Amino acid sequence: MPLTSGQIAMHAMTAGFRGADLPMAIAVALAESGGNPNARALTSREDSRGLWQINVRAHPEFATVNLYDPATNARAAKAVLNKQGWSAWSVYTTGKAMLFLPGATAVAAQVQAGNTAAGAIVDQSNPGGVLNTAVGTGQSIMSIGSLMAKAGTWISSPHNWIRVVYVVLGGALVIGALVVVAAPVAAPVVQTAVKTAGKL
Repeated sequence: MPLTSGQIAMHAMTAGFRGADLPMAIAVALAESGGNPNARALTSREDSRGLWQINVRAHPEFATVNLYDPATNARAAKAVLNKQGWSAWSVYTTGKAMLFLPGATAVAAQVQAGNTAAGAIVDQSNPGGVLNTAVGTGQSIMSIGSLMAKAGTWISSPHNWIRVVYVVLGGALVIGALVVVAAPVAAPVVQTAVKTAGKL
């Protein structure tokens, strides 16, 4: 069962994530695993496990520990961050994690403040808590961000601009062909209409 953003925040904070790194840690975990501590990506190139999808092929020092335990995974993620920075996660370099950052920032602020609202964030049974507001905001922003990312990708592709040029040129050629075809037919009709109008 996926963890809430608040639960992820508590594990990240316990592992040593502080300041701006805390909301980014939450966002990366959500982007990497959807908050599922049992997530695993196993391919010929990687064997990534847990919340922060720690790749044991790239980080063999974690191959013998239980990365499906959220606390252990959080400590491993902090060690990877200390060694390589956030660019160690592809969801950071591609921008996917940024879609989760607004909601993660709201949750991190509550957890770091240590006030009573933090309990509501962590409590999955509280449907009206801060978590749902933060996640709802994050999901809305994610949807808009996803559409904007797709539009940006489409606009930045030279192949798509070539298609636009083809469509515009094709349309111009069709209009030109219609004018060429219609002109000989339309000319006598126009001349007749003009003569008739002149007689009136």
